[in-house]
Amino acid sequence: MTTNRRRRARPASISGNSVEAVFQRAILQAFEPTLQQWVDSHQSDILNGLKPAIREWMDQNLPPLIEAAVQKEISRAVRSRRR
Repeated sequence: MTTNRRRRARPASISGNSVEAVFQRAILQAFEPTLQQWVDSHQSDILNGLKPAIREWMDQNLPPLIEAAVQKEISRAVRSRRR
């Protein structure tokens, strides 16, 4: 994670001046900096924890995605050479 803090778009439910919206914004403003600090300080632990799940997803999903993309591109190239 970078030190530049990106502003996330707030859900529509917390825009406005309703009591609920004001309360939700106050909670976010109170906890978001602490949460961001925790995430920043535990970045490597978080990434190390996610790596096996990402690797498993890639092993299961990437080969069919690449195969489909290659087949589509080959078909496109063959069609364009026939013209």
